[in-house]
Amino acid sequence: MEFYKSVTVGKEHDVRGRFIRHVIIDGLGYPEDCYLNEKDWADIWLLDRKPLVRPSRQDKDESRFRVLPSVIIETKEFDTPDNKLPSKENLYQVVSYALKTRTTTRYVALTNFKRFIIWRFEPPYNVDQMPKAIVDVNLEAEMQHSVFSSGLQGLYCISYEEILKTYDNFVLSANIDLTNDENFEVFTSVVKWKILDENLIPMFRSLALTLIFEHKTYVDKRNNLEYLKKNGNSADKRLSVIDIDRQIRRLESSYEASIKFNENYDKWEHTVYSKKSTSEDEQKERIDRFARETAYTLLSRLLLVRIAESKQLLKQKLSDGGLVSALNLITQVNEAFKNLLHLAFRDARYIYEHLFLDGLYDWYWEKDGELNNSIKKCLWFLNQYDFSNVKRDVFKHVYQHHMDSQERKRIGEYYTPDEVVNYILNRVDFKSSRDLRQVNLIDPSCGSGTFLVEAINRAKDSANKLSPKEIILMVAGRQNGQTREKGSIFGFDIMPFAVYLCESNLLFQLIKEISAIKQREPNFNLDKFQVYRANSLLPPSTEETMDSYIADVEVSEIEAVRRMKFQYIVGNPPYVEVENLKDKKKEIIQDLRAMFPELKKQKFG
Repeated sequence: MEFYKSVTVGKEHDVRGRFIRHVIIDGLGYPEDCYLNEKDWADIWLLDRKPLVRPSRQDKDESRFRVLPSVIIETKEFDTPDNKLPSKENLYQVVSYALKTRTTTRYVALTNFKRFIIWRFEPPYNVDQMPKAIVDVNLEAEMQHSVFSSGLQGLYCISYEEILKTYDNFVLSANIDLTNDENFEVFTSVVKWKILDENLIPMFRSLALTLIFEHKTYVDKRNNLEYLKKNGNSADKRLSVIDIDRQIRRLESSYEASIKFNENYDKWEHTVYSKKSTSEDEQKERIDRFARETAYTLLSRLLLVRIAESKQLLKQKLSDGGLVSALNLITQVNEAFKNLLHLAFRDARYIYEHLFLDGLYDWYWEKDGELNNSIKKCLWFLNQYDFSNVKRDVFKHVYQHHMDSQERKRIGEYYTPDEVVNYILNRVDFKSSRDLRQVNLIDPSCGSGTFLVEAINRAKDSANKLSPKEIILMVAGRQNGQTREKGSIFGFDIMPFAVYLCESNLLFQLIKEISAIKQREPNFNLDKFQVYRANSLLPPSTEETMDSYIADVEVSEIEAVRRMKFQYIVGNPPYVEVENLKDKKKEIIQDLRAMFPELKKQKFG
């Protein structure tokens, strides 16, 4: 009643602050940083967590995509008559806000601070088809009698505690149609802000820092044991070599997760950078990049599996009913989602093995807790969408259109605009009107595969009407007995993350063709795409051969591709600052002169 004692009449903005304090914070249990109350917006947003970015009044539309509320409350003047509150105009206003944040917004509400009406916000997201309100309570009258009245208890559905339970419900899916442009726009924002920025990236960053600390502890303990093994122990308590070896094995077992992380991080750092980090700030920056690349890699796999399940290429494990059924079979609840995801990824090797094999970014499986919770939230968001009819380039929209320049710089990814790609391919006459099977094309710095994807799309539109197998053969080749039959489209990139994204993009582009083949040949196996982690400026080197993530057979393929003749060499190579190459400048010039004898007398700046 304190709220109503302090308010008799007043403007909406004057009353709203007191309403938030007494009803939202004290009554519904929201933390101080889990609501938004902007005077320029006639509503209150209730959030499931503190926002990473505070809304900007100068750019309201963009801010709305960055902060995605669970509940939107449209507030009206305190003296608005109760019977005028649920007017169509008012309802249309709150629904119009929520339409921009569908998926995350579960409830919409209207209030004049006396009457409080709540609707569940669900498809078809239409004012004319809104379901009946689930709560309609006279706050002032109810509070005069009892704070535990049935009317007030109805508000519990939007309490902070209940909103957090949303991610536990996998029974109901909104089945939001991703063929709709507005739905797709919201989807890419959800992926960017809710799945990546609020969830996977900070989780992996925190986990990486934890494992680095644990590995330092492991190294100290092991060094002590190795010292005892080498120099012996004190006279009064001597340990045998066998006892020490046993303790070392136990130590390795206890710190298995941190050991694996350290091995993967060292290999990644050696691949991406010419030198190890020399300062704490530099190391933090690299760890952040490694965490981000890990997050994007996991997201790529999640999207591929989710799409493949919707298109019935895989049995449902991460989708709707399949997910619920699978969870019922798992006993260890604290690791349920992690184990389920691991199973789904292993099963996805049926479609394309190479993307789902353990690699540099698979260092996190030994941990649970936050990892399990993060995976749960990711699956919940993805399960709100219907991927069965999606034909758009999901990866391009997520990675290209919803990543600002700073984010691209942090993960080392830059994208060539479609107009530039089309211009270059047209200029070199790589067109659908030709028989593209008879020519070889390579992008020596393929990045995420923009040129290769467009090359494949042109092959699909070829006047020769290629079959699904012929299209796949162009970019993947095929094993023919003991020999490998090469395709005609190739890509090199020095960065492992770029190669991973390129393969993901190609796989998504070919889902339709793979599905058509699998229907006739269930045991059809897609060979690895002809995309390789290699430095296209260098001849085959000892360094590449020793890379444990490049199998021997792949090294031989890289060498074979280097010896091929190409009718088309296309791309948009990274224009690296000369300052970044100063340590390798002499080595690069020597290699170029060895590969191209005609350059021996050429002077390089």
